[in-house]
Amino acid sequence: MSNLSTQHQYDFQEEEISLHDYLRILFRGKWIIFISFFISVLISGYVAFTMSPVYEASTLIMVSPRQGQAGMLFQDPFMSSNYFKINNEIEILKSEYLARNVIDYLKNCSISDSLFFLGNKKYAKKGVNFSTIPGLLKDFLKNLLTKETESDIVIQDTLNRNLVRALKGSMEIESIRNTEAIKVKVSSIDPKEAAFIANTIVREYYKMDTDFNLAEVVEIKSFIEEQINTIQKDLMKAEENLQNYQKEKGVYSLQETAKTLIEQLSTFEATYYSAMADLEVLKQKLENQEKELNAREKWVVKEAMNTSNPYISQLRTAIAEFEAEKIKVMTTQGIGPEHEAISEMNTRIRELKNKLFEESKNLTSLGLSPEEQSQISLELMRNVLFNKINIIGLETKTKEYKRLVDQYNIKLNSLPKKNLDYIRLERERQVKEKYYILLKTKHQESRITEASKISSIRIIDPAVPPEWPVKPKKKLYLLLGMFLGVGLGVGITFLREYFDNSIYTTEHMQEIGLETISIIPKIDEKNALEKVKHLKKSKREEDFLKDRMITHYDPKSSVAEAYRTLRTNIQFINPDNPIKSLVITSAGPGDGKSTTTVNIGIAFAKLGKKVLLIDGDLRKPVQHKVFDIPKSPGLTDGLMMDLKDEKIIRKTEVENLFVVTAGQIPPNPSEILASRKLQEYVIRMKEEYDIVLVDSPPVVAVTDASIISKFTDAIFLVVKAGSTDKRVLGRALDILSQVKCPLAGGILNGVNISSGYGSYYYYYNSAYQYNDDNQKSKKYQQRRKNK
Repeated sequence: MSNLSTQHQYDFQEEEISLHDYLRILFRGKWIIFISFFISVLISGYVAFTMSPVYEASTLIMVSPRQGQAGMLFQDPFMSSNYFKINNEIEILKSEYLARNVIDYLKNCSISDSLFFLGNKKYAKKGVNFSTIPGLLKDFLKNLLTKETESDIVIQDTLNRNLVRALKGSMEIESIRNTEAIKVKVSSIDPKEAAFIANTIVREYYKMDTDFNLAEVVEIKSFIEEQINTIQKDLMKAEENLQNYQKEKGVYSLQETAKTLIEQLSTFEATYYSAMADLEVLKQKLENQEKELNAREKWVVKEAMNTSNPYISQLRTAIAEFEAEKIKVMTTQGIGPEHEAISEMNTRIRELKNKLFEESKNLTSLGLSPEEQSQISLELMRNVLFNKINIIGLETKTKEYKRLVDQYNIKLNSLPKKNLDYIRLERERQVKEKYYILLKTKHQESRITEASKISSIRIIDPAVPPEWPVKPKKKLYLLLGMFLGVGLGVGITFLREYFDNSIYTTEHMQEIGLETISIIPKIDEKNALEKVKHLKKSKREEDFLKDRMITHYDPKSSVAEAYRTLRTNIQFINPDNPIKSLVITSAGPGDGKSTTTVNIGIAFAKLGKKVLLIDGDLRKPVQHKVFDIPKSPGLTDGLMMDLKDEKIIRKTEVENLFVVTAGQIPPNPSEILASRKLQEYVIRMKEEYDIVLVDSPPVVAVTDASIISKFTDAIFLVVKAGSTDKRVLGRALDILSQVKCPLAGGILNGVNISSGYGSYYYYYNSAYQYNDDNQKSKKYQQRRKNK
């Protein structure tokens, strides 16, 4: 017995965890995992089958590029990017202005009374109605959480803020990659309503886009109409003046040279007035655009076109020079815009305008922080820059044609005075006539554009009511509930394992430094008690402790077999010097030391050995209750009153098993147990009996076990699986090692063999002992007879 006097160290070492350990932990927490799984699936199923359905309807629209005047002048890669164009439209679709237009339409439509979105129709929810809170409490919470004044409510009702937020929350706008298409999705608890609202959004968006495109056309048309009225009056006056002059002077024709001169002059002058009209239209458009810019954005545009920058100034000058050169070539050489030389010059002018725009943009980076930028404001600022650059060309064009008109006026004045007045009147009439025809043509074009109501939006797929809801996804909810339940259960199991310092396995005992002698399964008290009552033919409640004598009443049980294995292991601890007296104790109360003592005694008695069981727990004795015998006289009575052994030693219902009860509880148990009388008594009993068992109090609570172990052969420490704390057991080992007790090992008691712990160890330790108990008992009895 090499470890009887070994000093045990209480030292927790880092444990190597194997897959088998993980499986044991999971198996031990199987009920936690199952309950977590069941509750999670139940909750997710309830949510999935009672949640209000959400239907999603979608419509597909195609966005065509808007053709403004700036876009027709030159093509800029930055301007024509699909990224900005599509994102601009997405921002418009998300705007509150569009949302309010949609809400106004919904409120005034014929089916507004049946719309869930407006709150005019309530959805009957399934499941438990949690809104059945007492009215006063509900009103109190509402008033506590919502601090709105009457004026705030009026403002919200006027601006439809809650409905706007609800509409924007139910919308989802997404662009389809590498296309100019946008998909608009709307969610609602009713499929028809989802489709209706989606189509309403697109319809209002189409209307707003059409109005936007027509705004410029209407403005230009109004300006042209004003000019037509003025020019028409001037033309009539010019014609009247010419007719009066002809009648008065009798001049009705011109010479060929004068006729050619006046035709050229009238052409240039008409072109000049046309350029002036275009310049006025563009300036009017620019003025309207600048009104939409805030002060910060106006400053940015001004800085972008700042002429103090040398490079920008050079680009502006180059554009003006090329425009002047183009007009000069066209007028001197008599070629039109389709000529190759003019086309090359136009290309060069567009390149210069592109460079000017890029340089202006790079100088300021459009001058706004990311927080100040939006796609709509950026596009508006770019259009302002384009128009400012375009004005440079138009101003140059008007100057050049004004210069040509002045030159031809000088030539005209050099003609004979006789025809000079007639030529001036004819020139004025022709100029007014050509200008009038030009304005009439543009007026007709604007009317056609206005009547056509051209929009850059095309509705490809109108929304239709969906067949199935997108939420709740019942299968997904249930699947997530399953995974969540299992995960939560596993997490709780491992968390409990992490914070659990209890002893469960022999490995746990070895970590602390205690060698395991045997493993005892947990007693099924209900079945054991039924066995006792059946065998004793008794129904007394006093027999409830008899179930601890399981080795006697149920010898074929797995627990009884474990105790027989323990008996064998005790015999083979030191074959050369067999153990004849031993102390059974535990680290703390409730670990099963008394039950273990009783069954070890029964197991040795069944083998034919004469066994004496001494109840040395003088604080909370229990053996007299187990064997249903009087507590006195007992051990304390015999030691203090010097009673004979026959007075305190009692037979039990188990053959060869004798018991000495505790007797009267003394005020000083430790002094009695440390007395020489008890030592002499135990030594004398070792001579009369084959084995003496002493049931002693827990080690950590009192020192009784340490005292008794000094005059016995060995001491066994009972550890209850799942109950004994590692720290308490370590403390008990330290106490025993300090007094150099003959610690033989530990007994792992109360192992649940149906859980992840115990079954492997139990069968491993007991398998070899199962078949030869009777044979060993017979051999032992034969040797006693021979002696």
